[in-house]
Amino acid sequence: MVQNIQPGLHSYKILLLGDSKVDKTAFQTRIVFDKFPPKYEYSIADLSLRTQTILNNQVYLLDIEDTPADVIRIYKTDAIILMYDVTSRSSFERLRTWYGEIQQIKESYKLSGLRECSLEDARVVCLVSNKADLDRGGDGISRHEGLELAKEFDCLFFEVSCKTGVNIDLTLEHIIRDLRQHEQDSAGRFTLWSRLRTVIKCLIPRIRILL
Repeated sequence: MVQNIQPGLHSYKILLLGDSKVDKTAFQTRIVFDKFPPKYEYSIADLSLRTQTILNNQVYLLDIEDTPADVIRIYKTDAIILMYDVTSRSSFERLRTWYGEIQQIKESYKLSGLRECSLEDARVVCLVSNKADLDRGGDGISRHEGLELAKEFDCLFFEVSCKTGVNIDLTLEHIIRDLRQHEQDSAGRFTLWSRLRTVIKCLIPRIRILL
């Protein structure tokens, strides 16, 4: 699904999913403007912010989209980040529901024949634990719990603080690396399949002659 905007520039759409008070908007703002909003309203409509970053001498254009809670729109999405509040047990427990709904939507796209969103697209690439600067408290989520859930989802895991900026850049860097690697792997599989198709086309006439 990666679109080449110009030579050397790749574009990815990244969707943020999580409960309304996990600070998805603050995560966007920290990535794009490198600041923490002192006061903002929780999202009641889709909010997409665009930023450009350079990694290993390659330019990446990122559309980071925040959606209201209980809204999942993964159409033409390259990657999904699931977020929770490290001090909120309910936001953490809700993640399995989010993940299950994502898989159901992807399967429905596949059955309907929409090539824009197959099982290879809209992957959950990262689990983000926000508000790492706060005391977890007795009901907080431990790092071990986060790691175990990320292992279950087969994705990256990072603890961040949108307020202080801790691990924000590191998280984004690893997500880009994952997307780039997935893109290259997909291209390799497509090339292999194209070669197999060519070989099969060449063999079919010969098989007919032998028959």
